[in-house]
Amino acid sequence: MRNPFFGRRLQYVRLFLLSMTLVCALYSQTRSELRALPPSDSDPKVILEVINYHFTMGRKIPSIYLRLFSDGTAECHTLKFSGQEQDAVKKEHLEPEEFAAVRAILNQPELRGVKSRYDHPRTVVDSWMEWQLRAPDSQLRRDVTISFGPSTQHVGASVEALGNLGCQILKIREYVFGDRTDYYGPACVSHSPKPERRC
Repeated sequence: MRNPFFGRRLQYVRLFLLSMTLVCALYSQTRSELRALPPSDSDPKVILEVINYHFTMGRKIPSIYLRLFSDGTAECHTLKFSGQEQDAVKKEHLEPEEFAAVRAILNQPELRGVKSRYDHPRTVVDSWMEWQLRAPDSQLRRDVTISFGPSTQHVGASVEALGNLGCQILKIREYVFGDRTDYYGPACVSHSPKPERRC
């Protein structure tokens, strides 16, 4: 006479093996589907980069003044004057309206007509700074150099959109890194008319 306990146990084993076979088949199918999917681009892209160059004693010392990413993150590094400074990196996430304001400026068609260099001449003793702006996937069709040193060539007045962009760069840098200097003030050029003063 067959043991009923043994028969029940055999049924459990069969059910277990059947379920494991189904799980393995589903797992294999899911892995194949995942492999077939195109890789997702979850890494934020740089939409604006400002490299600061310090010119001194025949040297050109770079530092990352500002990087703005497509997810609204702003990154700033220590300004380097000798090249020996320890690099401190600070990051902040911009408020949506502030990020939208920068994106709006980068999408202004007026930026298409900017030249490759703009000088803001000043008296130079032994050193000066320059910015190099790069904004891929924007209306800015080329890299732009903004010089805060000796005039190298005659360049006309900066276009309004570029002046507005300079204001945003300074504002974001101050917000993220906390340093503020009037040295870069000429990059922020507002062409909007001043409101009338009322007595």
